[in-house]
Amino acid sequence: MKIKYLVISILLLFGLNVFLLLQIKNLINTNISIRNYYTYKAANDSLKYLQLKQLVNGNYFIPKDLPKSVKECVKNGPKLFLFISEGNCSACIEEILFDLYDLENIVKDNLIILGNFNTKKSFDDYISNAFIYNNNNSIYCRDLNIPEIFKQQPLLFVVDEKYNLLLFFVPDFYPEYKKEYFTNILPNYFRFNGLNN
Repeated sequence: MKIKYLVISILLLFGLNVFLLLQIKNLINTNISIRNYYTYKAANDSLKYLQLKQLVNGNYFIPKDLPKSVKECVKNGPKLFLFISEGNCSACIEEILFDLYDLENIVKDNLIILGNFNTKKSFDDYISNAFIYNNNNSIYCRDLNIPEIFKQQPLLFVVDEKYNLLLFFVPDFYPEYKKEYFTNILPNYFRFNGLNN
């Protein structure tokens, strides 16, 4: 009788060990899958970041001569310009303004809207209706020489005190990079290269 209980106990222990080994194997496989997912995600994010870095540093256009109004703005340090044209998607412009509004003051305080509108009055009317934006930092500018394709969308760029055009970005062309541009690249640039004026 004792041998019967001993055999049953051994079989139960053996079954329990097999069950536990299978559970550990499943746990290890799940861990490997999760680790592979996050490794892939990190590599993918890193690749996107590198692509964005190349994008914002590869100046698409460099005007031969910046307008005097732009040069005046950057005498005391770099500024972020939002270039808008008449007929641009108002919702797109407002979305950019909301994204900028959520940023640190170091970016917001250095923002200037450049308007490429048919008349100064139409630009001033548009700015006065941009409820989120303080219209003290807006410039009517018809003489910034940029390709027509870029005038169809609102775009952002930085001009420093040496009149270098940097961090050129068209949010509607690259929506997958917007978060990185607004939350890391712009704040870091102004944190290290410019102070609030």
